[in-house]
Amino acid sequence: MSERTVRDAVYALITVGLVTLRRRGQGLTNLYHVTRIPLRGPQQPVQWLIDGVLQLRSTAMLFGPTGIGKTFLSLDLALAVATGQPWWGRAVTPGPVCYLAGEGIEDVHNRCTAWAQARGVTPANIYFWPQPINLLDGEAVSTFLAHLPVDQPRLVIIDTLAANTTGANENAAQDMGLFNAQADRIRRATGATVLVIHHTGWDTSRPRGSTNLPANLSTELALRESDEVLTLEIKKQRNAPDTVPLWHFHKAVVPTPTGTSVVLRLASGVRSLREGRQLSPRAGGPGLAGRAHAQPRHQ
Repeated sequence: MSERTVRDAVYALITVGLVTLRRRGQGLTNLYHVTRIPLRGPQQPVQWLIDGVLQLRSTAMLFGPTGIGKTFLSLDLALAVATGQPWWGRAVTPGPVCYLAGEGIEDVHNRCTAWAQARGVTPANIYFWPQPINLLDGEAVSTFLAHLPVDQPRLVIIDTLAANTTGANENAAQDMGLFNAQADRIRRATGATVLVIHHTGWDTSRPRGSTNLPANLSTELALRESDEVLTLEIKKQRNAPDTVPLWHFHKAVVPTPTGTSVVLRLASGVRSLREGRQLSPRAGGPGLAGRAHAQPRHQ
């Protein structure tokens, strides 16, 4: 069958007009209007919140083992967006950030202070929700949306999924499907990118729980640690080139006015097993850690 024949056959099914359904004993009954959908046309370019990392108005997940440093990384991403600072050489679309700190905010001020000192900027435009909410409860989500400090945040971070889904069974497709629906509700209501922070289980290569959980994600970011080096890998990037950029970080302890905290610093001299090359710590340099455009996947 030729391509044109296939196209015409599809247009015969999807066209401007009334769709009809034959019901037993009732003849033809009009249902609803649909519009003609072209099979070809220019693909719209992906719009980025953080170039090559997080897409605008999307749902994403950062996952990794417990205690590895996911909150340090999520704050690193959040503060870059809130202040308009490039994220390790990647351009950002700046705007307000709302952070659901479900695991507590006791050390958040100290961590933000450490980040600001390391970057030489003043943290601003980031708002923390100080207690968890049950994202399986539609009324709780309505309350959250009604009390947002800004109407159109650029980024909403849910830290963590477990802390903000009290009583949920992460292995149950129904519960995780409901969570996906509420996360998407937040995305649609605010126009923000929604970034979910989640744990791994015994299999550290994937997020813990039902396989239904990552189904609606545009982006999956995996964080792992080896020999005191954190590696961030993009596992999935929908509607974008098939790329796997890697970033390697050290957790550096720095003094703050109230004690000490941790900031992330690019690790130099780290060899990527996937790329088989040394990675440069210089933003914009030849290593993947600072490259503005990711390289093709190597099998």
